[in-house]
Amino acid sequence: MTDFAMPLVSGVDVIRFARNLRSDWPAIIITGYADAEAIADRPADVPLLGKPFREKDLVRSILQLGGNAALQAT
Repeated sequence: MTDFAMPLVSGVDVIRFARNLRSDWPAIIITGYADAEAIADRPADVPLLGKPFREKDLVRSILQLGGNAALQAT
């Protein structure tokens, strides 16, 4: 899980770097931006979680990642 807006790099940059090391690395981007759906270059398989978020929203995002991993394993 990474925040979208950080001082030196974006969350998308962090995911890109991690996936260069392990292409199936699961990720979630969290953000407080109102127009977050417009984040350029966000991989399609990375859920976006708006701040503030509820525990059930976080769990849903994690389960979504688990479903993607299960689909990739078959």
